[in-house]
Amino acid sequence: MAVDYYCKCRKCEYIDPTEKYGYKWYCTYRRTYEDPDEIKECRYYKERGSGNGGCFLTTVCCEEKGLPDDCYELTMMRKYRDKVLKKTEDGRKLIDFYYEQAPRIVEQIKKSDKKGKICDWIYEEILEVIKMLDEKHFNEAGNRYLLMMYQADLISANIKNI
Repeated sequence: MAVDYYCKCRKCEYIDPTEKYGYKWYCTYRRTYEDPDEIKECRYYKERGSGNGGCFLTTVCCEEKGLPDDCYELTMMRKYRDKVLKKTEDGRKLIDFYYEQAPRIVEQIKKSDKKGKICDWIYEEILEVIKMLDEKHFNEAGNRYLLMMYQADLISANIKNI
């Protein structure tokens, strides 16, 4: 039972998977570290991706640039997720993959001495993705974003240079 809820808690929009204290995760709603195995019922549960959150890589870059949470870039990426990707089985798998990998990559970026440079590069890639979305080239936009995500992982882990 706790494992079932643990898995559900993992997909909650209010859990910040980049913030951990031992085995506890940070709940942005309660503003405390929570042990998912101790929480039997949570009235604040909201599935990740059902609102404005979830765009980890885009968010870290926009924050670095001082852009608000409702900026054009984040709005476009969320719209792509909600209006295009969520409508297909492959799109939903891509979203799940992103939610599994992106928090770890963001954590690497935050710890990197090249954070500003990495965020600038990612931001430029996001602008290219948005151009593709504007032109309704959804597959190409998704492919470019995935490649950017993969390269950001390598760059932030100091395996590849920008």
